[in-house]
Amino acid sequence: MKDFTKGVRDFIYLPEYKTAFVAQSDMNLVTRMDSYFTNFTMPWEKKEKTANINPKSALTDDAVSSVG
Repeated sequence: MKDFTKGVRDFIYLPEYKTAFVAQSDMNLVTRMDSYFTNFTMPWEKKEKTANINPKSALTDDAVSSVG
């Protein structure tokens, strides 16, 4: 691989399914800061109301891990 600029951000391993998922992200500091400030909510901006949703997931806390 040439010019590999992605890094591992999150991963999950499900042993009962013998499956792993890896989430990668850009590791360039300038790009990450741009994304952070673009998604930053200012105090005067209206926040959207979210519905009280109870997600149903087959994942357990033991299977989920975060890097960084």
